[in-house]
Amino acid sequence: MERFVFFSYLFIIVISPLLFGAVHTYAYTLMSIVILIGSMIILKNNIQKNDDTDEYFLKIPACGVYFLFLSILILLFFQITPLPDFILDYISSNSLMIKEKSIPLSGISHIPAKWTTIVSYLYPVKMSLVRWTVYGLFFMGLTQLLNSKKRIEIILFAILITASFDALYGIIQTYSGSYHIWWYKWETGSNLTGTYINRNHFGGFMGMSFLLTAGYAAAVSSEKKQTRKTQNRKTLRAKLIDLLSIEHQFNKTNFIMFMGVVIGIGLILSASRGAILSASLSMFFLSLMFISRKNSKRSGFIIFLLFLITSIYALNIGIDHTIDRFKFLDVDYEIRSRFAKKLLEVFEDYPIIGIGIGNFQYVYPKYQAIEDKKKYLEFVHNDWMQYLAESGIIGIVFFLIGIALYLYLFFKIWRQRRDPFAISIGASSIAVLIDIGIHSYSDFNLHMPANFLLITAITSIGFSVISLKKRTNYKIPLKYVGSILLILIFSLIFWTLSLSVKHFMAEINCPTVPNSTFNLDLTPPYEKIKKAIEWDKNNAEYWFKLAENIIKIRDKKSEEDRNENMQMEIIRFLEEAIKLNPLESEYHTLLAWEYTRLWKKPDYHKKWLPLADISMERAAFFAGLKNSYVHLEMANYWVMRSKTLTPADNRWEPAWNRACWHYRKLFELEDAEHVVIKLKKQIKDYIWNFYPDNYFVNQVIQ
Repeated sequence: MERFVFFSYLFIIVISPLLFGAVHTYAYTLMSIVILIGSMIILKNNIQKNDDTDEYFLKIPACGVYFLFLSILILLFFQITPLPDFILDYISSNSLMIKEKSIPLSGISHIPAKWTTIVSYLYPVKMSLVRWTVYGLFFMGLTQLLNSKKRIEIILFAILITASFDALYGIIQTYSGSYHIWWYKWETGSNLTGTYINRNHFGGFMGMSFLLTAGYAAAVSSEKKQTRKTQNRKTLRAKLIDLLSIEHQFNKTNFIMFMGVVIGIGLILSASRGAILSASLSMFFLSLMFISRKNSKRSGFIIFLLFLITSIYALNIGIDHTIDRFKFLDVDYEIRSRFAKKLLEVFEDYPIIGIGIGNFQYVYPKYQAIEDKKKYLEFVHNDWMQYLAESGIIGIVFFLIGIALYLYLFFKIWRQRRDPFAISIGASSIAVLIDIGIHSYSDFNLHMPANFLLITAITSIGFSVISLKKRTNYKIPLKYVGSILLILIFSLIFWTLSLSVKHFMAEINCPTVPNSTFNLDLTPPYEKIKKAIEWDKNNAEYWFKLAENIIKIRDKKSEEDRNENMQMEIIRFLEEAIKLNPLESEYHTLLAWEYTRLWKKPDYHKKWLPLADISMERAAFFAGLKNSYVHLEMANYWVMRSKTLTPADNRWEPAWNRACWHYRKLFELEDAEHVVIKLKKQIKDYIWNFYPDNYFVNQVIQ
């Protein structure tokens, strides 16, 4: 079974980058399920019996990442753990304020419990917990499976052949003018993207693979040198065998160098500035690691040779586009620095434990700069700053301590190794960590499942290769603590597997994860959305889509055929969406308008209209500068609302001022002349319905 798990993991390492970087639901779900099932098999095999005492124990390999894995796992669980208000207020008063804006006011929906989580939207944090568990178990499982040099070389060749294929595929794709990634038509221009949609993530894959190739080539070359040194002390037969071995190693070195050159060309032609710069700096660090070791000068020569050959071939192919992109480095640096500064504002509001890992895209619009108006940012181009905002001081401290402990243990073992293979491959794994650490300052490679999986695999290879001669395992007796630990690990795996399957089944019925490669139905029928909710009721977007679906059905009916029950159902679904995710301003604006449709009810002015006011105030709190449509809806609402009040009413002027403010914000966001002309006409007609007077119209459009 161990062999089966090894080749299953190998399959996932190879297939993940080929499936668009595993960014789509079907790809990362496949990755998660294979790894989790493999983890269960490994865990079962690690339950062993002591022949001397007839007692069972759990074998756990020492791999240096337990603090890092467990501390962030605990942080994620804490972020989704309900807390009483006084603790929530102490840790994050902003989280408590947002909680209050999520409470349904109509009495139709179930009011949430008094205890609530510190994060405003639970669902992304749960998905992050699944991913982190999968990556952690993959690292620990692969480290145990890589118990021989043969297996390590198999996985090294698998990674490098995959990367070489991806680079060649990208070159053919770009220079043939086909502009297809498998079946998906994608205009890549002069950039190589291989099987990735984004050049920066392809560049990240190439950079890591290039460093791994350099380490592997240096390892094989150093082994060849050692073989020649010992050849003169052997018998004639042994010399003949060694001669054949040297020839084999020579061919092997050439093949590895060939793959390295192809990968290096792919890296340069990707035109990913962050990937190129980080790989170059990491290559320099790799050279320093080799220089620090005795008898490793040849390894430095191999790195120089690989770099030289790659540069010659890249120059012959043409790197004008790559060079041109470096000319705009200062402009893009300014943009990404602005993102980072805004994330510091988020961090200042949620300093202790952050906004929740995975919640960036929902919280950020409120902080978005005017220069980035109408931009939808799922990830910011700085993984470090995004992680700081999402996990707070506690998260970044846990991460830095965990990495420091791993590096301390790694270098402690690495310095004791004399085997060129262990020295070179181990050094390249550290160079890969440095590469991705630098690249993550200007991009979001750590959010790409295939790239994070590759980082995990290479780090596991590095630790395994330096630990081959002396493996350490913890043996925990399955009595009290051991039995509880075993139950907890199995429970974590089963729970994570269950979440992965439920998420996948829900997304089949109602897609919410972006996937441009398939022609998915983004507005599925009512029955399919209900099925999605049955599988996974924690995704707020399902409830919002359900409300939108019923609104479409209602709007097709005549006024006489519409019933109050349908309207109450729409309100209930929207309130459920807001209860799950209060950060989405569009949910609040739609709910406000739906409240106003209850104008026939006797308590409309006392209950439903004030509730609509509150919903619009909540929408304004979260709106930011991402969506101009939301500001139009809010402005229109306050025009309508002001008309329900007399000018003598002290609420009239604030209502009208709000309308004017949102209209101005709308024009600030929509600066295209033809759009502004169209909007002004639309707004003039709308205001004229309530105030047929140019005095009011001119306050807005002039």
